[in-house]
Amino acid sequence: MTHHHLQTSSALRRHPHSGFSLIEMAVVLAIIGTIGLGVWRLLPLIGDAAVNSGAAHTQLERAELALTGFARLHGRLPCPDVNGDGVEECGTTEQVGWLPVRTLGIVLPDRLRYGVSRQTAGAGDLAAAVARHTPRWPDGTTGTIVNGLDFCAGLRSAAREPGAAAISFSSGAPLAFAVAHPGSLDADNDGNLFDGDNRSASTFTDPTLAHSPIYDDHTRGLGFTTLAARLGCVEKLAAAHAAHRTAWADHDHYQVALAYETFRAFGVEVRSMNREMAIADVTVASIDLVMATATSLTAISVSISAVGSAAPAAAAAVIAVGAATTNTVFAGISLDNAIEALAKASSQHSAATAYRQRAALQAAASLARARRLDHGGLQ
Repeated sequence: MTHHHLQTSSALRRHPHSGFSLIEMAVVLAIIGTIGLGVWRLLPLIGDAAVNSGAAHTQLERAELALTGFARLHGRLPCPDVNGDGVEECGTTEQVGWLPVRTLGIVLPDRLRYGVSRQTAGAGDLAAAVARHTPRWPDGTTGTIVNGLDFCAGLRSAAREPGAAAISFSSGAPLAFAVAHPGSLDADNDGNLFDGDNRSASTFTDPTLAHSPIYDDHTRGLGFTTLAARLGCVEKLAAAHAAHRTAWADHDHYQVALAYETFRAFGVEVRSMNREMAIADVTVASIDLVMATATSLTAISVSISAVGSAAPAAAAAVIAVGAATTNTVFAGISLDNAIEALAKASSQHSAATAYRQRAALQAAASLARARRLDHGGLQ
């Protein structure tokens, strides 16, 4: 028994129990408690950051909607607010400043940095209402009303040639406009709430850049083609151009109809002259017939008195009467033909006049529709 007990004790010493001691468990619990306390203290900060991020995105979305609505209504983007009073300042060529909330008619809790492409060449200043879409109308006038179609034309030109002065994301993508929210902290501790590229004159940090200990801003911006798509520029410009081409086509059609009417009017004049000539021929033939008849009667009378010696003259007079009668008949037929031709020409002229009138109405309607689309802009 004693020997077995000694063997068991020796085995226990060789294979000690692998569990935690009370001291080890206390140390582990203390560490877990410290970590938990730290996490507990960070939870409000994490929650605040999430709330601030959501609020920033909401403000940027409202700003974007206000800017696109302003462009749709005024045919341009607003100029930046350079002195912080919320009103745009177009007296300078500044591309970047504060978002002009009072001009846009919105209220935001934070001041947002705003940039708009204000090139001096190429597409020009997107914050200026400039005539870029100037159709020439068939009546010789030119469209001079400045509205959203001119802005769309500017966006199209800017997309083709952005220019060195355009604002852009840090990735280099040129923008029609951009807006930046500073976040809740001066993350890079430089004394400016805006971090990274958002501090520079014409560059905004790309929205895809993740937040970090030195960056907590939020940005939003639209390129030229994207803004054009938001405004429906492609459809509106296509409709305006199609209406413009239709107006010109109907104008050309009217000119053809007018020329056709003129041609038919000339035909009436020719047929009228032919009728007058036919009437003259009938008159002359009738006179010839009367004279031939009188001559024939005289010859017959002389022939009877001369007891046959004037018979040849009488015969010739009778033949002349026959010839005059034939001429009179043919002159009458020619007159009938001339009258019929004049009636046909008059009918053709009337049809041509009606055709020209319909073409004129169509041309006027097409021109009115084209002008209506041009004047309507993006509305």
